[in-house]
Amino acid sequence: MKAPFLVVALFVAALRPLCADDAGSEALAHLNRIILPRIHLEESSVDDALDFLWARSVELDTLELDPTHKGFTPIKKVPMGKMPSDGVARWPDQGFKITYKARNIPLLEALAEVTNQGNVDCYLTDVGIVICQPGDAAFPNSRAAKGKILKTIHRAGKEDAGGAKGEVPKEQSHSVADYSNPIKTYQTFLEAIKRDDVAAAKACCTIADDNRSGSLDVLVGMWVTFHHFNKIAMLYFREDASKYLKDGADHEENPYLRGDCTDKALERTISRLADSKVKIKDDEAEITIKWEKDDGYPNQAFFYSNDKITYRRIDGIWKIDIYSNDGTDKLSEIFEPGSWGCIFRDSMNMLNAVIMDIELGRLKTWQQVTEELEIKTKVLEKKWTEDHHDPVMRAGKQMQSKDTKPAKENNPEVMPKQ
Repeated sequence: MKAPFLVVALFVAALRPLCADDAGSEALAHLNRIILPRIHLEESSVDDALDFLWARSVELDTLELDPTHKGFTPIKKVPMGKMPSDGVARWPDQGFKITYKARNIPLLEALAEVTNQGNVDCYLTDVGIVICQPGDAAFPNSRAAKGKILKTIHRAGKEDAGGAKGEVPKEQSHSVADYSNPIKTYQTFLEAIKRDDVAAAKACCTIADDNRSGSLDVLVGMWVTFHHFNKIAMLYFREDASKYLKDGADHEENPYLRGDCTDKALERTISRLADSKVKIKDDEAEITIKWEKDDGYPNQAFFYSNDKITYRRIDGIWKIDIYSNDGTDKLSEIFEPGSWGCIFRDSMNMLNAVIMDIELGRLKTWQQVTEELEIKTKVLEKKWTEDHHDPVMRAGKQMQSKDTKPAKENNPEVMPKQ
């Protein structure tokens, strides 16, 4: 006798005014960006495991600013007459329990493993993620009668990204966060940027106002956004983008494609950490990276600078002290109209919007991307000019009041030229 039909559909928030194709593409883009720092499930039911992934996806969806659109929401459908007496839709208990330990795992990969161990099917469709009993069709479901399957995340009885059916995986790890000393913290920070993981990168940092101003979101988010844009440009437009990202390329030719924010540049900086000079005094520290002759140019390296990187130890954890010389008073002014903080924030949001348009297929050629960047940049420049007669000059003056940087350096305080 066939088991009662039950479909669980997991959807990115449903109220956006998007067509079905856009909704499916946006779901994929969001799910690919969400990284779970740690999963520890012991003999969990399928329901509990899915609820855990849902809750963590909402919490970790840091690039989505609207709280009603974060993560994905589980919608469970049970045929009439099959609803439990308490009115809560659940999977029938088939005896499958989930034991899963992992660190820094992408949400899609976690879904594949949970549905593998739970012996259920999982599909990414043009209306969201649909999870159903083995052999049941993804459609119809509670969201749509018909639709398109974009990706099979797991199909019960077949081997997939989560491993062979019924196999309990060993603990997985993309990289384990380590804050035990300043060098390890900086390596953890760089690896978080490589994963486009804003939350993990921010966890490596501290700032004088405890981020009440939101300045840490922007200062760290900018690096992640530059790296993410590089990755998307290479994925969709490799032939056009690669010439701007190779070692020795002129950054000014395309200021939003930064050769110092590629995986190669990040890995080059990581490789230099072992020879760094470290100075620790009580709960404060600083490191000076020992660069090689051609680092910075022509060999791009992330945050190439002879400046010291400062740290504070907080509750036994070493954190990068962002803007260590600036107090909370200065940070409270960071987003005043016309300030460099506004320029950084607006540019980051603009670039993230362009990334989304590429992933959704709205920008199909590199020429369309560059034209869109030019249009959006002109709009922002007009806004900044209205806020301040010359905001770029003001930003430059504010930054010049700090320590002067060698011209060769890749300074995070310096925006690309518009």
